[in-house]
Order: sequence, then C-alpha cells, then structure tokens
Amino acid sequence: MIRFMPDTWLEALARPIAMAVPDGSVYVETLAPDFRFVFALALALALALAGLGWRYRAQPAARRALALAAFCAATFVPWLATSGNGRYFMPTLFVVGPLCVALLHQLPFGRGLKLGLLGFMVAAQGFLLTQVEPWNSWGLAPWKAGPAFAVDVPADLRERPATYVTLSSISYSLVAPRFHPESRWVSLASLQVLSGETADVRRVRLLLEASPVVHVMFPSLAGAVVASGDKVPLADQSDAIDLVLGEHGLRLERDRCRLLPSAGLTAVGAKPGQPLEGQERGFWVCAAAKVPRAIEAARPRASPQAEAALDRIEQLCPRMFPPGTAGTSVLPVGARRFYVASDMRLYALNDGRVAYKYMRALNAVVVGTREEVLAEGFRMDCKIQGRAGLPWEREI
Repeated sequence: MIRFMPDTWLEALARPIAMAVPDGSVYVETLAPDFRFVFALALALALALAGLGWRYRAQPAARRALALAAFCAATFVPWLATSGNGRYFMPTLFVVGPLCVALLHQLPFGRGLKLGLLGFMVAAQGFLLTQVEPWNSWGLAPWKAGPAFAVDVPADLRERPATYVTLSSISYSLVAPRFHPESRWVSLASLQVLSGETADVRRVRLLLEASPVVHVMFPSLAGAVVASGDKVPLADQSDAIDLVLGEHGLRLERDRCRLLPSAGLTAVGAKPGQPLEGQERGFWVCAAAKVPRAIEAARPRASPQAEAALDRIEQLCPRMFPPGTAGTSVLPVGARRFYVASDMRLYALNDGRVAYKYMRALNAVVVGTREEVLAEGFRMDCKIQGRAGLPWEREI
C-alpha cells in the first residue's frame, strides 16, 4: 500500500517538515501534526552553525547524541521505502523527543536559556494536542471495561475449530479469541478474484478447500434492530454476500444462520451517553456450503470498450492504478475498479466519461471520454489531486 509513501525525492526529504503540518494522510490517516522533527532539525542546524560538531565529538554525551541523531535519520530510509505509515515508525517516534533534549544540551547556551527552549518545545507540542486531540477520534467504540469487544459466542463455536470467513474491511479481530483457539480466519474484503489467481487468492482457495467446516461471519446491518432469536439475515444482504462467496466456491446456508449479539458492535457509531435500546447489533454466523466457483454467472460484465478504457488508464499511470490488481465491478452508474494499494477508484461511466476518485477527495476527476482515452496520443496527469505533492501543495 502506497498511501503514505512519497512520490518524489523532494517529498521524501521534506517528510520531517511535512509531519508538522496539520493535515491528514501525511503519515497517518488522521490529523497528527508533530513538531519534534522540526525541532530536531533546527537544533542540529544550530549546532552545525556554531561549529560544535567536531569540538565536542569526543565527549561521551555528544557521541550519544550523535548516535541517536544518526539512528533517527537512518530509520527514515527503510520506513519511507516500505510504507511511510506512522504505526510502523514507533521506535523513532519514541526517541525523537529525547533526541531534541540531547541536541539542546550540546548547545553553548546557559542553563536558563536551555530550560526556556525546552519549555517552549514542550508547550508547542502540548498546544498541538489541545488543537488536534488524538483521544476518542480513531476507535470504533469506547473501551471502558472488559471484554475488549463483547460478543456472545455459543458453546459449540468455542469448543470446535472451524474456518471463519469475514467480508468487511474492518476485521473485528478482537472477537477471534472468543472462538476455538485452533480456528482459522480469512478475510475476503480485499481479494480481487476477477483480476486473476494471484498468490493471495491461491492461498485462500487452498485453505477453503482443505477446511472441513467453514462459517461466514459478518455484522448485521446498522439500523436493522436485531434480537437474539433471529435466525435469518436480511435477504438483500444475503444475496450480496453470495455474490462475493460465489467467486470462492462458497454460498450461505441460510437455514443454518444464527445471530451472536454483540455489545461491542452495538456501541459502534452510538452517541456517547445515549441509550442503546433500538440500536442492538450483532454478528451473523452462517454455515457455508461448497459449490463450484461461479464467477462468470455471479457478476455482470462490463463492455469491451469500458474495459479497454480502464486498461489504458492503468498503462498511463501504473503507480496509481497497478495493472492486474483490480477486478472490474459493474455498478448502476458504470464499470469500476478499486485499487486497494493506492486508495483509488477508476470509473468508466455509462454516459461515456472516464474518471477516477481518490479516497480523500470529495468528487471524482474526469479525464476524458472513452473515445478520447482510447485515442492515439492521449495523455493524462498522474498527479492525483489531494494526494500528490507536499501537504501545503495539495488540492482536494
């Protein structure tokens, strides 16, 4: 996934500064500005201008500060090359604060000035926390008391192993420990079977073929009040799920479904302090029957011209629209491909237009008609609005 990976050398070199900008999707999904790397760069520059690097390098404290600075600088390289995602940068995020203190200690200032600068840095970082509070902004539900994500699991599911297939992009993996410890779990949310049998698709197929017992687990729909005695999911929901399962040689056994009430799932989206009566939700667990794979029959097909237009955009901008990684879905408005790795959607609309939409953008961007896209000499700008460039250059 290239969500946080820089597109240019300039973006890579400017990442420590970009992390201080109050904008989302810089190095995490949410707004999480961080001044500490800017402070570290400023202190290192001050040391260089003062000519203190060579003078104090023999001192143990200076050597430790230099080693810590080298560690922080070096970790940016593999981090940006692999993900650029802040959750995989935690060791450096933990030590950059002490690095600022170590660099400040090496400056030829009096104790009072050093303490004043240290207080300023702490106050500035604290100010960011008051303006962009990280608490209660990311979790799906409040976690006030155990268990972590409450769900009522019947005894037979706790005592017998099985393979559980999930379908939503949110894994709800906190419920897994409540089932038999030898159970296996697999999500079909991001598998693109229509794009060909990739390595991931092949592994999932082999797992399902080798599993004697397969259950499908999915959350009940929001707004549909459920009771613990409910036995059958909504027909429309079941039909949509069977379309996805058919690509993997499965279908729901609708007469073998049961609802697992979940206080954790009910709390998702609930307003704090509001009563939950009438908002009860749970997880459906349905036995899955193995059937011949029905990809061709399960999904309608896009027109050859629409497929060709989508293929052309993939050829022009392979970084944003990686060829062979997204299957084509037919929607009421036209054909669509969803590229999980780049958070991009590409459309060949029924009215003839070809457009793309970035995850963070409000509207789709039209690149031309199908005829224009397929014409010889067609070119498009692969700099995606809302994603390309440094945070202060982006457009939504």
